Amino acid sequence: MGRIVASVLLPHPPVVVPDVGKGQEEGARPTLDAMRTAAADLAAALPDLLVLITPHAPAFSDYFQISAPPVLSGDLAAFGDRGVLSFQGHPAFADLLAEEAGKDALPAGPALGVHRPGRGGPDALDHGAVVPLHFLAEAFGENSRPALVRLSISGLDLMSHYRYGQAAARAVKRLPDEGGRELRVALLASGDLSHCLKKDGPYGFNPEGPKFDALVDEAFRTADPAPLLRLTAHQRDEAGECGLRSVVFLFGANDGRSLHGEVLSHEGPFGVGYCVARLVAGDEAPSSLLGLETAEGETAKVRRRREGPLVTVARRALESRLRGHRRLSSEDAREAAGTAVGDTADVQRNLLGIPAGAFVSLHSPDGSLRGCIGTVFPQRDDLAREIVENAESAALRDPRFPPVEESELDGLEITVDVMGTPEPIASKGFLDPARYGVIVRKGFRSGLLLPALEGVDTVSEQVSIALRKAGIAPDEDYRLERFEARRFT
Repeated sequence: MGRIVASVLLPHPPVVVPDVGKGQEEGARPTLDAMRTAAADLAAALPDLLVLITPHAPAFSDYFQISAPPVLSGDLAAFGDRGVLSFQGHPAFADLLAEEAGKDALPAGPALGVHRPGRGGPDALDHGAVVPLHFLAEAFGENSRPALVRLSISGLDLMSHYRYGQAAARAVKRLPDEGGRELRVALLASGDLSHCLKKDGPYGFNPEGPKFDALVDEAFRTADPAPLLRLTAHQRDEAGECGLRSVVFLFGANDGRSLHGEVLSHEGPFGVGYCVARLVAGDEAPSSLLGLETAEGETAKVRRRREGPLVTVARRALESRLRGHRRLSSEDAREAAGTAVGDTADVQRNLLGIPAGAFVSLHSPDGSLRGCIGTVFPQRDDLAREIVENAESAALRDPRFPPVEESELDGLEITVDVMGTPEPIASKGFLDPARYGVIVRKGFRSGLLLPALEGVDTVSEQVSIALRKAGIAPDEDYRLERFEARRFT
């Protein structure tokens, strides 16, 4: 049986590697010193296997890549350092992890993809791995390096990454003894924090950046991941972070143990947050998720009590399809709508019998989009049928996301937008993202964006996103339409 003996968070700025920084690393001296301290402490734990998760490995929206070939190699040639780092792989752990992840319906397995010019194949170590490994290689020396398994993050939600960490911990326990002793495993989460800490930083300044960094710092000091798991997608995007999923994985791998956290250093000298921290696990303890899941369950109950008739129809449609394996009938849809309450309940029920286009949007508990499918013009006899079929499509046929699982249903936040008739407009001056949605068209290509979306505050942002969705370049000659939509929650 294997055992986790160390859990560390290290940043990955290439500039702190002396052969890259060439003196600039002195601007991040606290980070440099802390990384060397953390690496020395990790080496002193004498791990046989190092499991490293990085946000810069090739990643998929719905799949966790596990890289464990016979040898893993990488360099920082793109940053001016051509020295190559190599570690022996550990295919046996990779197989166990894929198996354990599968038990939680988390798609995981061998690295997929093709050779990328200048970066190598899908198993080549990225800079998110090589930078922290540089300091570990120093600490271990040439002949005592542990085996390595490199993990990627995915586009799945934060809770999926937490459960992926739990799966990794179970896989560690299943490792067979070697020479009559248990295998010792170290976990390394690679990740920078906010990239929005200074005006002259990579992405300028955003007030969400310092807030995010403070939250991660506090999570390690209190050994409590719950506030991180409650961060919305909008908060994370505004902060410009890259390492949160790695951090969440690290906490998940230590779930069910009493934890003590320590921050060795935390600074943002170049406008990017660098945090060196570790978790020390003790005896078995209740899962950190128990309180969070209880709170989320209560939130879901309150949300459902407040849902109006249209959202109730959408939710009941998903429950019928995913739990009962059948499509909700029009009669059952109207019966479901009749149980909903609210100031506009009667108005909404009357809408169900009228043909209208509608979009159904699904969001995970952390606020990230989970699916959105709709129709601009009615395709069915009435709005009830429009909502039922679009709810099913949003959950099961949105090509951007894996199908919604039955276990996700209770936590989903659902909105229904009932469409008004689009009208052509001569310019962006006739748009207002708070009031109007937009449609861009060029030949057979078109892109639509609903109004009043969180994080879309300007006309330029609204049109830019719609153009990207349509695959239309900003300098092409495209047409604009606007529409109003009534949002129901």
